[in-house]
Parts: sequence; C-alpha cells; structure tokens
Amino acid sequence: MSDMQIKLISQLKKKDSDTWIQGFSKTVLTIILYPLILIFGLLTMIFFFTLSLFQKKEVTVGKSKGEEWTILTEINEVRFLKRFKGDIRFGPAYFEIKTEPTILGLENKIFGDWLFYFEGGLFLQQWNSTDSLNTTLLYVDIEKKQIKKIKDSIPSVLWDLVQRQDKKLELNCDTGDKLLKFEIET
Repeated sequence: MSDMQIKLISQLKKKDSDTWIQGFSKTVLTIILYPLILIFGLLTMIFFFTLSLFQKKEVTVGKSKGEEWTILTEINEVRFLKRFKGDIRFGPAYFEIKTEPTILGLENKIFGDWLFYFEGGLFLQQWNSTDSLNTTLLYVDIEKKQIKKIKDSIPSVLWDLVQRQDKKLELNCDTGDKLLKFEIET
C-alpha cells in the first residue's frame, strides 16, 4: 500500500437543543421526582446491606487484571495482544499492545481498544495522554511489519472509520463539542 495522506474535510459544532421550555420542564420534573427517587434509593440500599450481612466472602488469589495479556485480534498469523493499563473515569479503557511475532514501535505506548482492519493491515488508536484528548492514528502494515503514523494530535478518543464508495476512508471523530471529519487517501 502506498503512503496514506489525511486531510480535515469538515468540522461541525454540536448545538445545544434545549429551549427554555424544555429546561423549565426538566427542572419541575426533577423537583417533583427527587424525593421519590431518594426514598427508593435508600430503601434499596438498606435491603442490599441487610442481604450482604448474610453472604459468605470468598477470596481468590491470582493474577490481577493488569498483569495478563489477552488476544485483541489476529491477522495473517500476527497476533495482537493487549494488557489492561487503566481507564478514564466514566470513559474508555486503555491498553498496552504487543504482537507475536514482534513488530517494533508498539512497545511502551498506550492504545484505546478501537481498531479497523484495512487491506491486510490494522488501524490503531494510540493515546498520547490519559489526562487530555490527544491521540494518534497509526496504520500497522502486517506484510512489511511496519508502523505508519497517519495523523497526530487528534483531540478525540471516540472514532468511527468507514470506507466510502470512492475507495477513500473517512475518519469521524467526536470531541464532545465538535464533530471532525477527516479524509484518508490510500
């Protein structure tokens, strides 16, 4: 596969759809329903606390979640393994990735679990930071055992990659307040 080129083709700002009427009705419903939800929640907690007093506790000894490698995918006899590194609170998890046989360039980096198969290779989402949205789109060429950096500093971890009818790829990224659309020429 020849060199890939990527360019930003659109950037749409998400709009707030709440009108003042919708905001007012949400506030009124919240005020009315809050005491009922609170009472139901307290009763549920008391029930489960009572139930837990009568339960036996088992302790298991073994590897912790972050120590074991699991299979992410396998392409043309190259196995991609992932190991849990952590997760963003209320967000996605991130992993270490290694391959068997080894493809250099994946070590000591973290990746999201997003991937996309394309022409005997694999697109991966490398995270440059776990504190801010900063990712890199990589392509792993399985045949040549090489990694190509396609786009750096993408401010999103929520991606969707599709192949269009004109044989170009379209990467859609949701930053939270914007929708970014990139076109990848292969």
